[in-house]
Amino acid sequence: MAINRVFIDSRVNDKELLISQFTSGTEYQVLDANRDGIEQIVTALSGQSGYDSIQIISHGAPGSITIGSIELNISKLDFYAAQLSLIGNALHENGDLLLYGCSVGAGDQGQHFIEALSQMTGADIAASDDMTGGVPAGGDWELESFIGSIEAAVALDLFAQTSYSGILSSFTFEVEPNDRRIDATALPLLEDPAGGGLLLGRGMGNQDPALNQN
Repeated sequence: MAINRVFIDSRVNDKELLISQFTSGTEYQVLDANRDGIEQIVTALSGQSGYDSIQIISHGAPGSITIGSIELNISKLDFYAAQLSLIGNALHENGDLLLYGCSVGAGDQGQHFIEALSQMTGADIAASDDMTGGVPAGGDWELESFIGSIEAAVALDLFAQTSYSGILSSFTFEVEPNDRRIDATALPLLEDPAGGGLLLGRGMGNQDPALNQN
């Protein structure tokens, strides 16, 4: 049985649905959006080894993925070199690091990012080059960009893949009058009490337990 370790960002919309449908043999942790996500992952993996895959479910953009309070991109890989090596050491020899976030592996920027990340971790890496997430919203769970031989599959059963309606994208929008740009992934999605769908909110609520096993 495959052993997967999933780290899911606390800002992922309807993460409870995804968590409830993780495949057998999956361990998971919800990453605190207010803390360095790489440090959280390293702490969680301390003393662990032999995982078939480590999977990160968060928000992405070409060459970038949000992990807790940081945006990991190629410019920050050297800073996290020691931590990334430790993350790679938690995988078995042929283990995979899978990045689930929109367009993380898209274009030259995305390809350079996953190539560099593979060198830092010593792992096979896969990431998406298009919309990642719910099929009803136009996304999918395929990771089209990869380095090495990818043997692991997404740690979600078919029901979650086809019924989840969220999309794992990072995006910015303008705020008048100062033309500031805000990272929308820093704000959780809240249900509109008037029935209008989802709103961007500022309250983070309570964090999920640090470590769970399905």
